Amino acid sequence: MRRLAGDVVKDPDEQAQAVIQLIFEQCERHTTIGGVLRYGVRHGIQLPYRIASGPATGELDWRRPTRHTLSSLLHHPMYAGAYVYGWRYTAPRHQQPGRPGTGRRVRPQAAWQVLLKDHYPAYITWEQFERHQRQLAANATSRRGVIRPGASLLAGLLICGRCGCRMMAMYTNNGTGVRYVCSRAAAEYGAPLCQSFVGRPLDTLVARLVLQALEPAALERSLQVAADVAVERQRLQQQWHQRLERARYDAERVCRQDNAVEPENRLVARTLERQWEAA
Repeated sequence: MRRLAGDVVKDPDEQAQAVIQLIFEQCERHTTIGGVLRYGVRHGIQLPYRIASGPATGELDWRRPTRHTLSSLLHHPMYAGAYVYGWRYTAPRHQQPGRPGTGRRVRPQAAWQVLLKDHYPAYITWEQFERHQRQLAANATSRRGVIRPGASLLAGLLICGRCGCRMMAMYTNNGTGVRYVCSRAAAEYGAPLCQSFVGRPLDTLVARLVLQALEPAALERSLQVAADVAVERQRLQQQWHQRLERARYDAERVCRQDNAVEPENRLVARTLERQWEAA
């Protein structure tokens, strides 16, 4: 987003807009910040950043994605078109000495002082934004979220029928076997282990029931997946075409600068030649 003549608008650079839109689409698909980060790294996606100070103020810079920058982007209500005030605060105990920008935390939506929807041009709808926030909050280990790494089908989803605590998946035989264990009381209070059992029979039963439920819609789902893959390939191809177009422009610009310098001024010419070669 950029502020022009007092108004906040989308960045005029088409590639910057396309990358931000792609990030939100991948959040919808992967449902985790880590999943979006791995997707970006795997496909060489870089994030746009407008330089705020120094001699290059206002120029567009491209930087590798990080978990912090993705988290800030996906949690910011501005990208859903909303103006908010009082949604963040600084927690003194989380601040790091000499780094005034650290320690920032987000308040619950009910505590925001101002919320004006449809105030800015948006990349996603407000309903999508709220759905993303619920999913990202649910990804915490102690709550229901995405399935965790491992062979278990029910990791992070199984609730103990005795005490109501969430059960853990423990792997045996170098990861080939799995047991579901309710150990919350044992870990926190030193109580005896609540219960545990072999997980493979339960996983097999759940897999069979899921396949039976999905069987009538299997063909429709397969066609939808094929269509989604085609759209994603088109998006990625567009990203690389835009990067190629930008690289050509940068090289041609340095070429024009090099041609414009006086041949006798080798101090400048050598610098421009190196920039041309790099571009």
